[in-house]
Amino acid sequence: MKIRVLLFAGLADLAKSAFLDLELDPLKGGNPLRVADLRAVIELKLPQAAQTSFRVAVDHTYCQDDFLIEEGQEIALIPPVSGG
Repeated sequence: MKIRVLLFAGLADLAKSAFLDLELDPLKGGNPLRVADLRAVIELKLPQAAQTSFRVAVDHTYCQDDFLIEEGQEIALIPPVSGG
């Protein structure tokens, strides 16, 4: 499964890019890819992300770790933001 993960703010700075293109096995152990699995892959590719709090949005909706990801969906990692 090929997915593009959009990165924002500090995560984009860490990756030095606005996105990550990933090739993932959708059937890890016979199970579909979950958001929790994606988080683990992100932390392997970007170890600094493990120290950063972020939410995962799939098709513009924040998702819990048990949400199943399908190929072609838009994935975004959203770190906390502040403003004034």
